[in-house]
Amino acid sequence: MDFSEQRNFHRMALNCVMGYQQEKNDQIHQGKVINLSATGILFGTSDYLEIGAKV
Repeated sequence: MDFSEQRNFHRMALNCVMGYQQEKNDQIHQGKVINLSATGILFGTSDYLEIGAKV
């Protein structure tokens, strides 16, 4: 099987700062965008986020 790129949307690499907040919390946190596509975003942060957390 060929496991090369099988996504429906291409990912665009970025390197920029972003702000986000967790659901039910007004505090703004900071992260760094790694890449994004039409259906999602990959970002890094020094804050702990639980798997499945809504931001």
